[in-house]
Amino acid sequence: MNLQELGAYKQTFLSKLRTSSEVKEILLGNDYDEEIVDEILDKHIFPFLYIPDTQTEEKTYVCVDVVVPQTLNFSIKNLKIIIYVFCHKYLMKYKKAGQIGTRTDILSNIIDEKLNGSREFGIGRLALQSVELFMSEKTYYGRILTYSASDFNTDKKIN
Repeated sequence: MNLQELGAYKQTFLSKLRTSSEVKEILLGNDYDEEIVDEILDKHIFPFLYIPDTQTEEKTYVCVDVVVPQTLNFSIKNLKIIIYVFCHKYLMKYKKAGQIGTRTDILSNIIDEKLNGSREFGIGRLALQSVELFMSEKTYYGRILTYSASDFNTDKKIN
C-alpha cells in the first residue's frame, strides 16, 4: 500500500471545493475578490482537522482527512474520507434559495451532492457512511461527514 495516495484523495476533494461557486459563496459571501480567492480560501479550507484558536473574526471552516481503517487483503483497502463542516455559532443563520437549514446544514448538503456516489475516489462509488455532530468549546458547531470507499491496495507511486 502506498500512503501517498491519501494525500491525492484529499487534493481531489479540495479541488472540488475550491472550484465550487456555491461553496465559495457560503464561505466567503458574494463579494469576494476572484484574484485573491485562493489566498482567502486557505483560511477556511484545510487538509487536516483545524480547530480555531482565539479568533477576532467569526468564520466557517471545512477540514478533510483520509484514513485507512483496514486493509481487506493484499488487493483491496477500505478508505474513510472524513469531512468536518463547522462555523461560529453567530454565523449559523443562513439562507440560500432551494436549501433549508443552518449554514452548516446547507454547506454539508452541497458537499454531499458533490461527493456521494462519486467515482473519483477508489473503485466503485463513494458512499456516505455517517453524519455526526461536531462541537468545539461553546462557539463552533457543525457536522462530521464520513464517506467510505474501497481502492486497490497497490505499491504504485503517484506522479
